[in-house]
Amino acid sequence: IILSNYGGGPVSLKLHEYKYHTGERIEMLPECRQATPELIFLGGTLNANNLVYNSSLTKGKYSATTSPLELTYTYRNEKGAALSKRYRFYPDRYDYDLIVDIDNRGSLGFEREYSLEWNNRLDPTERDIASDYNAMWAMAYQGKERIKFTDYTNNKYDVALSGNTDWIAMRSKYFAAALIPRSKPAVAAKSSGVKENVAMAGGTILTQKVTIGLTIELPNTDKVTDSFTVLAGPIDYENLKSYNNTMADLVDIEDREVHVGDAGNSAENGGVEEKTQE
Repeated sequence: IILSNYGGGPVSLKLHEYKYHTGERIEMLPECRQATPELIFLGGTLNANNLVYNSSLTKGKYSATTSPLELTYTYRNEKGAALSKRYRFYPDRYDYDLIVDIDNRGSLGFEREYSLEWNNRLDPTERDIASDYNAMWAMAYQGKERIKFTDYTNNKYDVALSGNTDWIAMRSKYFAAALIPRSKPAVAAKSSGVKENVAMAGGTILTQKVTIGLTIELPNTDKVTDSFTVLAGPIDYENLKSYNNTMADLVDIEDREVHVGDAGNSAENGGVEEKTQE
């Protein structure tokens, strides 16, 4: 994992045990332009990943192979208010902890809610690129329902659904990224997707770019602490099952699911269709 104090978070995350057919380690943050996941405040007008943070560790290389490694990035404004991101990385795990601390919320101007977003696409990892792109979609678990975001209109969708959300995830054929709130459920789930025909060797491929996010409510207090689990790794049934929160549904969707995705639609205006699979 490579982290940057510009944005205060990961900008590269490569898997030790999984490689492309070219032999290089699989990168879970391809073409990363922002520390991921992103924290966005003030109705989308302030991306906290555009800020410069101070790190609790000096620049260098650190090991998390035998015991957890902790790292904190802190931003302070001229009034002394602080926004911190605390990370804890574990040996032999594909997830890490992210704890968001806000001190003197009023002086930072943060109101009502913020979002945590994974705005970096997943790359195909297989030789059959078209098949891999075909397997890309997002899913949330909200109100005891699995919500699968797959319904494109004019090759795109952009959906936000209000309601208690236990997790949201995006996947390719064999890998996934997920955001799991721990201190309290998120109050909304959102996802967007874009399909685009791209010319490649051997013909044109229909590519997909999927992103996901959570909306978190801010209490009316000066100090706020919210914790999350961030997952980035292989879609392994036993590993996903260990979260005890229906994440294993990313492997195999059962016979009843909710599809969401009409561009611009929401639950209130007909963007949800309940389907029973044969």
